[in-house]
Amino acid sequence: METIKSIYRNIKVTSGLPVAIIKFITYKNNKYELGNTLFLNFHDDGENIKKMRLVSKSDGFYAFVNSKKGEKFIEKNKEAISRAYCNMVLQNAGYGKKICKN
Repeated sequence: METIKSIYRNIKVTSGLPVAIIKFITYKNNKYELGNTLFLNFHDDGENIKKMRLVSKSDGFYAFVNSKKGEKFIEKNKEAISRAYCNMVLQNAGYGKKICKN
């Protein structure tokens, strides 16, 4: 089983930066949400692992995007995620309605 520490180590090793912004997936009210964000400063590994543990125990937590479970979720749902992000960007740009469809 993948642990919080192993997910964190993988993020830190692959980042190449002193900080990271990681996404995590929640499942609430019968729908998944991918827009949740956690900021990590790699100067304090213990504090970052503590933050990640707290998030992983929060109501509705499903997976960190950087975990194996998260990667499988993204791979399985990549078309729907792409459409959702496309619509979000275009709506924020002032286009209003859903433009990106199946």
